Amino acid sequence: MPNPEEKTPGPLTRFINRLRSRRFGYLAKSLVILIPAYPYLEVNIPGQIAMTVITIFVMISLVVAGGDRKRDIIVALCPAAPLNA
Repeated sequence: MPNPEEKTPGPLTRFINRLRSRRFGYLAKSLVILIPAYPYLEVNIPGQIAMTVITIFVMISLVVAGGDRKRDIIVALCPAAPLNA
């Protein structure tokens, strides 16, 4: 029977735990997408925008794969959050 005093983790904590459990898989997939797509996407403006998004995903994946602390991952995810100013 579950302990009623245990706190359930928040959505951010669950998201970070899911990233940590598959961190090298995300990095490998983002690199596999980036490397073959590069020559085809650098030709026009929409392709350059897509390359920028893929490159940002690769950089975030690198921080998640290499970072052991929750603070490092949160700092890396902050620039990726959409801002509606």
